[in-house]
Amino acid sequence: MAFETDPSRVWDRNTPNDGVLINTEVLRQYANDNDLNDRSLPGYDDAGTPTNFDILLWNIAAGQYKRTDINAIDLFSRKDFLRQSILNPSGRINQRAKASPNLIDDTYFNDHWTLLKENASVTDGIVEYSASDDAIKVQINEPTLTTRFGLIHFIENRVAAQYVGQKASLSFQVRSNNSNIANIRAAVLSWDSVADVITSDVVDVWGAAPTLVTNWTFENTAVNQSVTTGFTTITIPDIDIDTANTTNLALFIWVPDLVNNTNLFIKDVQLNLGVEALTFGARHPLIEQLFALRYYQTTYKEGVEAGTATTEGPVLFSTHDGDVASFAYRDTRFQFPMRTTPVIRFFGLGGTQSTVSNDLNVATANEKSVNSGTVLGQPTEKGFLSEFSITPGAPTGTNGIRAFHYDADTAL
Repeated sequence: MAFETDPSRVWDRNTPNDGVLINTEVLRQYANDNDLNDRSLPGYDDAGTPTNFDILLWNIAAGQYKRTDINAIDLFSRKDFLRQSILNPSGRINQRAKASPNLIDDTYFNDHWTLLKENASVTDGIVEYSASDDAIKVQINEPTLTTRFGLIHFIENRVAAQYVGQKASLSFQVRSNNSNIANIRAAVLSWDSVADVITSDVVDVWGAAPTLVTNWTFENTAVNQSVTTGFTTITIPDIDIDTANTTNLALFIWVPDLVNNTNLFIKDVQLNLGVEALTFGARHPLIEQLFALRYYQTTYKEGVEAGTATTEGPVLFSTHDGDVASFAYRDTRFQFPMRTTPVIRFFGLGGTQSTVSNDLNVATANEKSVNSGTVLGQPTEKGFLSEFSITPGAPTGTNGIRAFHYDADTAL
């Protein structure tokens, strides 16, 4: 490596062409002056002594180094480690897959995204991941009835607490497939009641500016943002999170006008701490998957809705059969520790809830109801012990084998 000047001088603040950088960390890029999420380097004077603790950043847009006195930047109050607080920001993780048509109000679709809509009669459509757009899609097939609708994402207390009394900024990309959607609005909401025990249907009265139910508050005044058939980036910076006693946050993105027969695509959704909306930073898909497992886990394949008839991937167990009943014990460990002790549902292989299958096929005749004495022994965020009393006891097919699917849910 050839040095332009004396290699003992790491950075000469008075000589612009002196670019010698040694015995330091690798210089990293930043997108603009406000994006301080990247690592920085100390500055040195002519004698090679650190001075003023300058940081050196490479400005992508300007194509040059920028030297800034670190004393003028409060990195710690900015808490830049909270660059992204939205999970599954483009809807790619789809453990909860719903069948179409199925525009169910106030229910989770793609992991951690809930649909809210004004008109309960509008049900023909689906919320799903669009691979071609790398975006979560809300598809409304209704040709005559109209509705307002939106997607909401809830943020648990341990993350939301870092925003209280601070500034937040959000950004996302949006498009529609036709001109039926002209505008969209977005806001950060605060919840000021019991932490992680929220009212999920946040809208009391729908309108362009909906009225929220008790304990939910708008942290910013939402205004119309234009939507076209090409993706547009929406940024809403400098939001004060200042509602007293805030315990949870939510990000609500909604269509303020009555619409029908349209598709809405939203992707790269980001909520970060600070006065500026930072450049979107995608996490590795495996990391997103782990985040999803913290809130929802299932034995069904991704993209298969709980309650589907299938023999793929169930929990198998053997039983000790008596004259009247069969008792089964199964210790189940979750793939990843969950947010808290989950709500657990069981499904026989035919898809019937609260049953286990008496054989390894999807025939509902082989599903046996789990008696009321079913015990979930010591369920925790790490797993559960199941004890079933099943009547009749003797299996009708595979010798001593029964099976079930389950899902475990800790979503807000």
